[in-house]
Amino acid sequence: MFEKIELYRKSRLTLEFVHLFEYIKSVGKIIGEKRAWEILKKNIMERRIRWLKENRKKLDPKLPEIEKARQVLILKLGADPKELNVVRKEPDSIVIRSDNFCPILAACEILGWNPKKICKLVCEGAAREFMSEVNPKLTFKFTKTRPVSEYCEEVISLK
Repeated sequence: MFEKIELYRKSRLTLEFVHLFEYIKSVGKIIGEKRAWEILKKNIMERRIRWLKENRKKLDPKLPEIEKARQVLILKLGADPKELNVVRKEPDSIVIRSDNFCPILAACEILGWNPKKICKLVCEGAAREFMSEVNPKLTFKFTKTRPVSEYCEEVISLK
C-alpha cells in the first residue's frame, strides 16, 4: 500500500511541476523567459527563508557549519539522509551525490526539456542564496546533474 501512495505522491508532484513550468513558459512569452524563471527563483527563496526562520531552532548547534548545511537540506527537502550521499567531507566542504526521485527531472523529461537549464537558473541559484542565509560564508554549486550524469552532485563549501 505504501508504494502505491508514494507513487501517487511522486506522480502528482511531477504533474504540478509540469504545469508550473508550462505556466512559466507562457508568462515568459509576455515578460521574457529569463525574467519569468527569476521570479520563480525569488518565490522559492522567499519560502525557504520563511522556512529557515521557523525551523532554525531545529538545527544542531554543535554541528560544524558544513554539517549544518547538509542538515538543512535534509530537513527542508524532507529527504532521507541516505539519499544525500556524502562522497567527500572536509572541514570546509562537503560533496553530496543524490540519485533519489526528482520531480524537476521527471517534469523536464515529460516536457522534453534539458533539466540542466532549469537546475542552473532556478535550483542552483535558490540553493546558493538559501545556503548564504544559513551562513553567509556558505556557497553551493552543482557539479553534475542528471540525466547527463547518473546522479546530481552538489558541493557546499565555506568561503
